Amino acid sequence: MGFVVEGHDRSCIERLRSWNGYFSAVQLLERGKATETYKNLQLTSLLVSIVMQLFVGIAQNKKKVIWKILKEVLIVLCGMKAPWDAYRVASGAEKEIGTTLTPMMEMMWNETVELFAEPIPAILIQSSAILETLQAGKEVTMMEYDSLC
Repeated sequence: MGFVVEGHDRSCIERLRSWNGYFSAVQLLERGKATETYKNLQLTSLLVSIVMQLFVGIAQNKKKVIWKILKEVLIVLCGMKAPWDAYRVASGAEKEIGTTLTPMMEMMWNETVELFAEPIPAILIQSSAILETLQAGKEVTMMEYDSLC
């Protein structure tokens, strides 16, 4: 049970960090410290991650009935895919009939998607926004520095 809680906590923290990065970019923009481009790039990286997770979920369940696919889509859109995958792996769920991947492989694919679509672009975007702000001689808050962690 401890693994499930830890996996859920980790994925929730990752999701919060992604949104923290987006809101930091919005905060920089509102205070006139960044361009509209940074905000749009940050939001785009989150949307790319969601679309890629939807693709994995639909491909995983393409041979199942429509309500199973809709359930998977709802899990992704609610931002609960990582905790759901962690729960399935920790509880020892087996590969279901009509699915392409085992729960462990599905979790691996979704974690890979999240890694390349969210934190890596977010760090690059936030770093650029912070550097541009510092070069303009303006102050950067701790929240904006924290979004790099």
